[in-house]
Amino acid sequence: MIALLKTIRNHPVFPMHGPDHHALVPAVILSVYKNLGGDISDQDILTGIDRGNNIPGGACSFLGVCGAATGVGIAFSIIVNANPYKGKERQLVQKATKKVLEEIARYEAPRCCRRECWTALKAAAGLSKSYLAIRLPAEGNFRCTQSNLNKECIGSKCPLHPSLS
Repeated sequence: MIALLKTIRNHPVFPMHGPDHHALVPAVILSVYKNLGGDISDQDILTGIDRGNNIPGGACSFLGVCGAATGVGIAFSIIVNANPYKGKERQLVQKATKKVLEEIARYEAPRCCRRECWTALKAAAGLSKSYLAIRLPAEGNFRCTQSNLNKECIGSKCPLHPSLS
């Protein structure tokens, strides 16, 4: 998942911050799950992207839940076919989202969509071992290439900061 995240984030049209990241997380998870043999259709991936696109910018503070964490919930929801009437699946998706949000909230920091997406995907990989039929890998080097452009950067307090290489 980290390699796919890196490829997409490095495209010149992809913004440094913003709600595009809310769709990016479910797109990455669902694509990797499908590529590993998961029962996911192209339409499921598009559904995940559409759901992510409905999360407004600034949700991390204005709504109290980061779009990257919600993106994991979206992807897991599609994978396990959750809906409001299925108690077990609904609980699983909410627990996963909560655990991802806890990881993101460990940083006392302004928003950084790069860090939040990376954190969400790393957490999703760990959760996949217990929650999904297929384990999602999240290995690979993903150092920050935008710290000098991000005026809210927390520097060496961020696990992606280039000084930590």
